[in-house]
This record gives sequence, C-alpha cells and structure tokens, in this order.
Amino acid sequence: MKSTITLGIAAVLIGLTGLLHGMWTDRWAVSRDPEEASAWLQHLPATVGDWSSEPIPVRRQELPNVSSWMVRRYTHRGNGASLSVSVVAGRPGPVSVHTPDMCYVGSGYELVNRPTRLTVATAAGSQAEFNVGRFRKDKADGVEQLRIFWAWSTGEGWQVPANPRLTFARYPVLYKLYVVRPLVRGNEALDDDPAVSFLRVFLPQLDQARPPRP
Repeated sequence: MKSTITLGIAAVLIGLTGLLHGMWTDRWAVSRDPEEASAWLQHLPATVGDWSSEPIPVRRQELPNVSSWMVRRYTHRGNGASLSVSVVAGRPGPVSVHTPDMCYVGSGYELVNRPTRLTVATAAGSQAEFNVGRFRKDKADGVEQLRIFWAWSTGEGWQVPANPRLTFARYPVLYKLYVVRPLVRGNEALDDDPAVSFLRVFLPQLDQARPPRP
C-alpha cells in the first residue's frame, strides 16, 4: 500500500513538472501573448527627460528565445553620461534566466562584486527593485568595466525574486530590463550613478507605455 501511494505521488509530481515545462516552452500551443503584449516596445519615446537616444541594431540570433526587444543607447545632453538599455519580452521560462552574472561571465567578463539589491524610487512615486553587479574585462587597449542593473516585470513594477523561474512560471508574458553603463573608475559610488537618475525618470514612462498585466 505504501509503495502504491509513493508511486502515485511520484506520478503527480512528474505530471506537474511536465505541465510546467510545457507552459514554459509552448509545447501545448504557440501563444500569441508575448507578441501582442510586447508591441509597445517598438514605440517607446526616444527622449526621456534630459536623455536622448539612438537605436542599437540587434539581430534575433543575439537574443534567442524572446519574442520582442528594444535596445537603445541613451546619452545625457548635459553631462554626456551614456548607457545602454535593453528590454526583452517573451515566455517566462527563457526570459527568467540568462542573467548578466551568467552570460557576461560566460563571455569573458569577471564579476567583481556579488550582485547587490537596489531599490529605486521613481519620479512617479513608485519603487522598483534591481540587481546590480560590476563586471570587468581585460582588453588589448585596457580594462573595460561595466555596471549592470537588471530586473523582471509581469506587468506591474520591477522586481528581483530569489527564484525568477518559479516565481514567474504562471504568467503568459515576462519582461526583463537591463541597463548597462561603462565605468570610468571602478570605485564609482552606486548612489551617484547616472544610471540611477536615468531609471527614476525612465521607469514611469516605461510603465505608462506597457499594457496592463493579463
């Protein structure tokens, strides 16, 4: 009797695992939710406060397993600060993984410090959570250093849960945001980072343009 119950529980767990994997990979049916929900990415304003931007061409091969994306380089008209912004949308399985502490390290960068949690208070009065990491890479012309901010959203706010893959598994669409800023000095204070000032004004416009969560 005990073995029968154990086998039954195992069968249920296997079934649930298969169901979740099927949802993550669109095994059961190809969903149109990501394409429809991410159409807004192509219409975000090129100017955000004192920041103007230009698109960065990206081929689909460079962003696998996402349905839509927007990649732009923003430059502050006053102080000349520059950063790149990437927003991707797609099914939660693929979008929840491949974070900078994995993909940048896999591309030859060193993670200088353990990613830290940062709360950004936006100009609209909301709060957003980001992971922040510093990366370095030795190149022929010197050392490149980057500070990268990243977070996810299901349609309301931005967050960095401990296990994104499980947290977002039930949603039809997941968004991921990267902000990457080159560092002139490795010890630049996070509180004074121009990227934080940018996020304060950028996030309200991003949220306003985004469709409501399904």
